Amino acid sequence: MNQATLNRTELLQKECSILFRSVDDEVIQEYTFDALLEPANALGFLQFYAAAIKADELSPAATYFASNLHGIIMAVQRLMSTDNAVMNWSLSNWSLVLVAKDGYTSLMFRPVDSVIEDIAPINREEWRNKVLARFYGGTLKPLIQVIASEAGLNVSQLWALVASSLYYYKEQAVTLYDEKSIVYEQVISDYHYLVNEMDGSVFERNRNPLQVKIQLVDNPYRQGEQMPLRFSCCLAYLTECRSYCYSCPKLSKEERSKMAKAIIAAKVGAS
Repeated sequence: MNQATLNRTELLQKECSILFRSVDDEVIQEYTFDALLEPANALGFLQFYAAAIKADELSPAATYFASNLHGIIMAVQRLMSTDNAVMNWSLSNWSLVLVAKDGYTSLMFRPVDSVIEDIAPINREEWRNKVLARFYGGTLKPLIQVIASEAGLNVSQLWALVASSLYYYKEQAVTLYDEKSIVYEQVISDYHYLVNEMDGSVFERNRNPLQVKIQLVDNPYRQGEQMPLRFSCCLAYLTECRSYCYSCPKLSKEERSKMAKAIIAAKVGAS
């Protein structure tokens, strides 16, 4: 493995939770993606994960699972948009790994075939569209469907959390590149195609579930800036957290304002 490849895999492991090498933290459970398609296995995972996050029911385990898909989602988007590269994103190549770290249970993703393939596509748009259709339609869709079904949730709620992850990734990624660069253009165009142009049939839906309305609110963590609301509630209030996130769409304007004041006061007190 050359240095460039090593640096890339280290970055993907650190920022995208892709397990290219073993970790010092304790692996407490592992499920192949293929195995999770069996309802009994999906239910077993939800029961295990719900206990780990001290949830009162299975639904928060499902929403946390969807939120934590941001790791592998970021890996797909980053490799494609910045490097014109792919891994084998098929179901048979991946496992979901539960890792005990600092008192929490984290979700990571382990590939069987860990090769990163650099592509020089003749028609990049056609190549990109196929990569995204295979990953979102062939890999994420069946996983999200079975997890939603076993948790008793509408599948749209989980797709909305995936949409939140994609938006946060795009907003962070565009800050890293010059606006006139090819990579910047690809980050924007790839994101736009995925959420606005990809046909709903890829997701077995009438419309693309990643196409959601963005609502901005004041950011108490960075005063003077704004931040987006989540596109769906992650149900953190049903876990050991026992509270809503500031960006939760379920909060009223008054509740969010009160929470903002508390966050700002806590920051002032800690400084």
